[in-house]
Amino acid sequence: RQLLAGAIVSIFLGALLAVLLWFQFGEGFLAGLSEATAETDIVGRWQYLAIQVGVVWEYIGKWILPLQQQLDFDKRPVSVSSLSLWLGAAGHLVVLVAALLFRIRFPLLAFAVLFYYGAHLVESSLIPIRDFAFEHRTYLPNFGLALASAWLIAFSLGLGKRQGRELTVIAALVLSASLGALTINRVAQWSDPPRFFEAEIATNPESLRPWSMLGEHYLRTRDNAKAVDTMLRGYNTIGQGYDRQNNTLVAFLQNLVLALDRVDRDREAFTLLSEQDFENYDGLNRSKLLLLRGNLIAQQGRPATAEADFREALRFNRANADAKLSLGKVLYQQAKLDEAEQIFEDYLVSHPFHIYRSEAVELLESMPQVRLQLQQQ
Repeated sequence: RQLLAGAIVSIFLGALLAVLLWFQFGEGFLAGLSEATAETDIVGRWQYLAIQVGVVWEYIGKWILPLQQQLDFDKRPVSVSSLSLWLGAAGHLVVLVAALLFRIRFPLLAFAVLFYYGAHLVESSLIPIRDFAFEHRTYLPNFGLALASAWLIAFSLGLGKRQGRELTVIAALVLSASLGALTINRVAQWSDPPRFFEAEIATNPESLRPWSMLGEHYLRTRDNAKAVDTMLRGYNTIGQGYDRQNNTLVAFLQNLVLALDRVDRDREAFTLLSEQDFENYDGLNRSKLLLLRGNLIAQQGRPATAEADFREALRFNRANADAKLSLGKVLYQQAKLDEAEQIFEDYLVSHPFHIYRSEAVELLESMPQVRLQLQQQ
């Protein structure tokens, strides 16, 4: 009764707060709240929740049998008519109701279960996030599973006969040793990036992130040929159907273009970008791709054509520091010094800590001499 009364009071206060905010800020408040609590519009809130029904069971399954561990889960939307969806939802409901019903008799176990589900509320409920599942989202909630597991072992030791208790201790020791061995193996994978990412690819070859991260590792170690080979294999494996709203795809394309450019295959890089339908990307990602293409065009000695891409990149994202700097550079190359000067000054004010700001400073300092040379011609 106390729990029910507390729930009713909480709902009432929440509703009252919502009404007050509505009268204070009007429809703009609800629109802003909706936008602030959704990282993506690829799926709606209820579809995201439907996906999470299976995802949370998979998290629990990985806790019970931690095989095929993976950093990135490639999850897809599920049908509302799916039997597995409703069975999964019913299973969650049974566990939660049982925890509430037995909260007096087994308070610690009930707390562990409720903690687990409560800790998953932000990322596995009604707030759509681009990545539908991720290993690191389980770190805090798994405290609840660890507590529940410890309680079950202690409970079985307390209830069982002597022989039963001995068997429980032996089983706990075997389980601890097995989990320890799996942990050591996982740590060894993490300490060897190529091995770790290859294991991720083997577990889920349809996910773009491990391909991208392995390619990025080879780029950092200057093994450019391996970077190109890895990312082209990934791109060809996954094909053209990958989600265009996913930031991973754009990061992957950025790394692949860089790798191709390093091995003097910039024409292939340009072709790859030309094959992208920019209309399918959101504004921020389109800005990044336009910057990539503009840089390749500028390297080909076509500053006027590159200028158009940089301007378009800034139209979609005025905060794109690299696009602003690149635009100033191609304007400088075309002797459009007045506008280039304005662009560089704006860039330096807007991005005072950008890694390439020294380039803008050098070009600004050289402008008086360039102007003098142009007047003498």
